[in-house]
Amino acid sequence: MSKRVSPQLAAKGQWVALDPPDAEQATLGGILASNASGPKRLRHGTARDVVIGRHVVQASGEIARSGGRVVKNVAGYDLNKLYIGSLGTLGIIVEANLKLQPLPTSERTLLLTYANVNDAMQTVMALLGSLLTPSAIELIDAGAASDMSDFFGLNLPTDGYTLAIDFEGSSTSIDRQLDETRLIARKAGALMGEDLAGKEQAQFWQVVREHTRGTVTCKVAIQVSQIASYLETINSVCRRQRLEAAVVGHAGNGILYVELRPGDATSRLVEAIGELRRQAQEARGSLVVERCPIELKRGISVWGEPGLDFYLMQRLKQQFDAKGTFVKGRFVGGL
Repeated sequence: MSKRVSPQLAAKGQWVALDPPDAEQATLGGILASNASGPKRLRHGTARDVVIGRHVVQASGEIARSGGRVVKNVAGYDLNKLYIGSLGTLGIIVEANLKLQPLPTSERTLLLTYANVNDAMQTVMALLGSLLTPSAIELIDAGAASDMSDFFGLNLPTDGYTLAIDFEGSSTSIDRQLDETRLIARKAGALMGEDLAGKEQAQFWQVVREHTRGTVTCKVAIQVSQIASYLETINSVCRRQRLEAAVVGHAGNGILYVELRPGDATSRLVEAIGELRRQAQEARGSLVVERCPIELKRGISVWGEPGLDFYLMQRLKQQFDAKGTFVKGRFVGGL
């Protein structure tokens, strides 16, 4: 998407507020089908918040249209959101109208280092409860920081935890918000790190986004208040199963990408993923295996057991694709 669409929009001072992994290779259709998103979903949301209209080929061959070319809210069902993230199981999106935003005039990222995750999350909770408007709050553990330093040349501390806090807007606004963020962070025991801008900043965020694409990568959705305790669970499970973990998370949204290694330790990975999924569910969250070898798929369900709302998904599939014309067996519960 970025190679074809983004430069044309940038020439007019606009952009589509999406920053998915593999942005250079990602297609718009793939982003919409999977609802892929990146760190900036904290401020800008996901594809469900960006699409204002779409054309979808239905199982009957007819084209269904919804939404329009301008942002407006009307009473009724929002079918745009229904198709986005359905992985093509309900229909094929062939056209989409997207909400554009002005390119920010300035952008800077503050890196903060913490001795433990509780202090880092104290800063996150304070930021979320303030009037500040960060575009992204990314949490990076020691394993991920080590990878980024070794393979991508980033200068990140490999002990403790790093928070990367991104701000967009005018230079004056960013300066003020960075100053207030530093005050909040110092109260939580943070060590001040670098202040990134320009090409250095762009490279940093590209590396962060790409780090969510490991050989065995699990996406955990959990309450923000539960992140610290869940990271302790990850460390405990990995010690028992003799595995290593590297974690990057959208700390302001409660989304963690957990890369487990080695990728060929199938039996230990099966046990670890099962335990991590149970712990996530007990905390009213979820775990989906986004990437893994075929051998590992034979021992686990990448989606996990369907939830209580699965019957609604079944009814939607029956309503929109009763004969199974579209993708089958790819989604939750074999839909």
